Amino acid sequence: MSLEKRQMIQGAVGEMRRSTGIGARALAGFGGVPRSARQEWQGEETKHNGNAPKRHRLTPGGQEAVAGYCRERLEQGCRRLTCQMTDENIVAVSCSAVYAVLRKAGLKKKLAACAEESMKWFERPRSVHEQWHRDFSYIKRGGSFYYFAAVLDGCSRMILGWGFCLTMESLTVQAVAREAKGRYPRGNPRLATDNGSQFVSGDFKELVMLLEMRRAFIRPGHPQSNGKLERFQRTLKSEEARGSAYFDYEDARKRLAGWIETTTRFGCTARFII
Repeated sequence: MSLEKRQMIQGAVGEMRRSTGIGARALAGFGGVPRSARQEWQGEETKHNGNAPKRHRLTPGGQEAVAGYCRERLEQGCRRLTCQMTDENIVAVSCSAVYAVLRKAGLKKKLAACAEESMKWFERPRSVHEQWHRDFSYIKRGGSFYYFAAVLDGCSRMILGWGFCLTMESLTVQAVAREAKGRYPRGNPRLATDNGSQFVSGDFKELVMLLEMRRAFIRPGHPQSNGKLERFQRTLKSEEARGSAYFDYEDARKRLAGWIETTTRFGCTARFII
């Protein structure tokens, strides 16, 4: 079918759709035009417009601005760079668009290398007290929520300090950190935590400085960063908390203490988190 006849049929279908309110697919079917033919016509209609600029696409100037801004800041990652460019009124684009521009500019490998470099400290430490992990976990018993807080050594995978509390406050975080440091005063570790409000408070920052430790925040969406401690918490729940009936808070705390002491005494902690 020639282009003129096809355009005439499409024009007639369009006029009938506007006057009757019936969909274009139904009208084309009434006229004997198969659905596959209509799809093929639409493809041919847009084939010569494939390189036409779309409203949502970045202009060449915008692509150069994105590449120039990100070239010296690749270690910050695509998401942060996207937000920074929007805040600084450079260009407003999506994270996927920034990644596409970096790939087109040949910066994809450098971006991956920077991401790998930033994740090196998440690898298993080579010595004891080089890196400690810190996190909270929920334990629900008898219709009440309790909070289990612990500090785990990244190399030996031993529990250095823990707390079982009724609230998840900054004071609890500080108490558990002080307990671990009191037991092992010679350790000057890197303390890995998430971005919870308890860990970013000014009091906790001051405590970390007083205890002569360094801070390191785990990456969002990267469970391997704190996986050792999370695996221990999972085993604690499955082997002790969920299978026990506690009378009250004090009974739960004593029985959890006994379980943790037993696993630590016989060196069984590593068995649960490998």
